[in-house]
Amino acid sequence: MSSSTLDLLWPSYRISAPQVVLVCCLSTIAVCGALLIRSRRAGLSHIRGPFLARYTDAWSLWLAWTVKWRDNPSSFWRTLQAEYGSVVRTGPRSVTVLDPNAVPIIYGVRAKLNKGPAYIPFRQSGVTTSLLSIPDEHTHSKYRKLVSNAYSMSSIKGYEPYVGQMVARFVEVCDQYAISKEPMDLSRWCHYYCFDVIAILTLGAPIGCLDGQDSFGLIQKIKSFRGYASLVSQMPWLHKIFQDNPFLRRVKPSPFMGVVRTTVQQRLQSHSVGDTARPDLLSHFVASHNSYPDLMTDHQVTISASGNFIAGGLSPASTFNELCYYLSTHPASQDRMFAELQQANCSFPAAYDEVKHLPYLEGVIREAYRLHSSASTNLQRATGPAGLLLPDGTRLPGSVYAGCPAGTINRDTTIFGPDAEDYNPERWMKAESETDDCYEERRKLMERTELSFGQGSRTCIGKNIVALEMFKVVASLVGQFKFELVGNPRRSHVSVMIRRRKTPHKYLFSDRL
Repeated sequence: MSSSTLDLLWPSYRISAPQVVLVCCLSTIAVCGALLIRSRRAGLSHIRGPFLARYTDAWSLWLAWTVKWRDNPSSFWRTLQAEYGSVVRTGPRSVTVLDPNAVPIIYGVRAKLNKGPAYIPFRQSGVTTSLLSIPDEHTHSKYRKLVSNAYSMSSIKGYEPYVGQMVARFVEVCDQYAISKEPMDLSRWCHYYCFDVIAILTLGAPIGCLDGQDSFGLIQKIKSFRGYASLVSQMPWLHKIFQDNPFLRRVKPSPFMGVVRTTVQQRLQSHSVGDTARPDLLSHFVASHNSYPDLMTDHQVTISASGNFIAGGLSPASTFNELCYYLSTHPASQDRMFAELQQANCSFPAAYDEVKHLPYLEGVIREAYRLHSSASTNLQRATGPAGLLLPDGTRLPGSVYAGCPAGTINRDTTIFGPDAEDYNPERWMKAESETDDCYEERRKLMERTELSFGQGSRTCIGKNIVALEMFKVVASLVGQFKFELVGNPRRSHVSVMIRRRKTPHKYLFSDRL
């Protein structure tokens, strides 16, 4: 076919270079105009921040991508604070608040602020009723009440024997390394311990991690999921694109979910015929199902059980890993804790009631909570119709998103002292020259500001379980072993040589788990 014939058939498809340039220019003007209008309508023009952040959330996405490569993300936020103040505009409708005095105002029970859309990517596929990502306070409260009894202090004692089994298995692993005199990848075993703990508490049996293998690849899958969600949460509309497009979907269904569903169905059937012997998390979920079947459906029981592994596996494991990093890099801290355990005449494996009030042990664990920087970006909340007045006098309009980066607030020198960047368990203890009243006031200030488990009605529901598994394992390990560093440690990877302590016979054996 000749070119003249083509011209007759499709004359309108001939576009010149100037026309292409014109279309591109008009498109650019339209996009920039839309971004400008969106930025102005948010009512945050009085909040200073990076220029790009005024018009697009791409700046926050870049920050979330780069922050995980930083050794100390809080130092980056401090740089922004020095330039822009304690309230920084980090998106067209988002601000980051770096003032620890704002924590009760944003996250307190009285604030009752809903979560923003940044939590949507943390949902399991197709799930809208997981406690982590339910946006509004009313719905969250309704579903939290269904499972709150499972995580209460009164239920914790029933879980202790199961945690004790995992502690005893961890001690066996350490004994094997002490005998072989081979280096131990302590970080890997910290993760194995925490995932087997949450498995035995939820499913009734460990998943074999402390036997030396994560056969489901669960740890890496959840790490990938958390990494993806942390990034996409800065531009939540991206999540819908990835979730709805099978070619772009990042999180594939795991065979482990089949195990969870099967276990849940077996337990539901057992409970229906009166078998309620095992006091674990799943038994509480099933009991709630029987009492409130319209809300706590079979599917909701499965959501609650599987959600434990996302929220109660990786975060405690990473915190425990970081705790071991600090202990391994501070041998004197190990020795001081050992002396405290001996003075308290503790048995091993340690009983929770024996060790939960030991001041130095508590200080070590609280420091690991505080310094662990799993949430370096905002814990986002949406302001109500009346807006929000911050402690420094800054007023935020309604329907914008405000939040504090936990890793930075937890290292604030005005709350935690001039050495807030350093590992110092004594900060949680009463100083020799300190009066009881001064200590009590200082301690309460730290506790109502610290964001390790969040604050207010959205406080992590599993914090009591984390305390149980941490106090028992740390006391049992340090009470029986000395950890000596091998090579150059990183917070994410600690390799050690293990040596058994010369412990009196009465400390080594106990029938209590």
